[in-house]
Amino acid sequence: DIKFVVVFEWNDPRLVGMTMTTNDLPVDLWGPDVILENAQNDCAVLYDSFSLIDARTGRLKRTVIFHGPVYNPMNLKDFPFDKDDLELKFISICNWRTLDESRHGNDPCSQVYTLTPMLKKKHTNVPFFLLGWGGKVNEFKMLGWSVDVINPDCPSKPIVVKFDIHLVRKFEYYMWKVMLPLWLIILTSLAPYGIEVDDFQGRLEVMFTLLLSTVTLLYVVQESIPKVSFLTVVDKVVIATLLALSLSVLFSYLVVRSAHPETLNTMLAIANQAAYWLANIVLLVPPYWRYKRHVAMLEATMQNPNENDRRGRQLNSSRRTYKSENFNRHRSYSFAPKSWALDKDLFSNVPSDDDESL
Repeated sequence: DIKFVVVFEWNDPRLVGMTMTTNDLPVDLWGPDVILENAQNDCAVLYDSFSLIDARTGRLKRTVIFHGPVYNPMNLKDFPFDKDDLELKFISICNWRTLDESRHGNDPCSQVYTLTPMLKKKHTNVPFFLLGWGGKVNEFKMLGWSVDVINPDCPSKPIVVKFDIHLVRKFEYYMWKVMLPLWLIILTSLAPYGIEVDDFQGRLEVMFTLLLSTVTLLYVVQESIPKVSFLTVVDKVVIATLLALSLSVLFSYLVVRSAHPETLNTMLAIANQAAYWLANIVLLVPPYWRYKRHVAMLEATMQNPNENDRRGRQLNSSRRTYKSENFNRHRSYSFAPKSWALDKDLFSNVPSDDDESL
């Protein structure tokens, strides 16, 4: 589940200079609204506040809270070297909702606006984004976040705001808890090759003990491994380990039946170990490098929010990426509908037969 708060701020020129407070606002005054497109059915939406924050400029603020599960498919093929972009996709076709929430809809003809991230603009001292907790997620490391705002040229097309939190899995846990025990078991499987070549029973006892140890380990760690319909990197390493141990049983039988058991015993021991470690390199190195390349690419595109705030940028289609080191600083996720203050007619209330509002 996520709990995400969107804060809108805009200027209503009809309210400029009026001596009123939030309690004096007309109930049918409309404000901007958005839809969280990838929210699941039980994701709740709460319209927390609609307030007048500056009567001199007619500045208003609306707060919308989204609380619940969102659809966020993950690619686990490279597990535990997988990464994820937790995406929140907001859309609005100039959606509006009244102060009392009694009426809502979209009207891309008369009620038109665009969304602009408020990056420390002169009319507000509210920073852009705030994490409500320390930024720690179990099993994952948060590298940063990015926002992509697309304001179409045609009002009838949706405004799209994509907010991504970039996560990578902390693979070290699985290396220590899963991989290392498997590797130690394989190294231990060299011991049977040191037993007398004609002691087939003694070799089998050691081999089956190692096989049982591997199966027991799998039962212990299976809760930490995702249950998916395909093989992850961890699954492939486990299969390679079981295959190497099974081949050791077969090799012991071949050694007993060989005319030159000592030579064959040494060759098969080396071949089994070499094949296993080569398989590990093939299975682990490519996803690890993809993981490192992904992290390096994100770090290369990260921007310092303070520097970014000082730069004037075109927002019709723009993307910003921020470093995770700023998560511990207080920010709010805010948007300013920038075009509203430019047209006095855009702030007409919801059309009605008897309009006695501002």
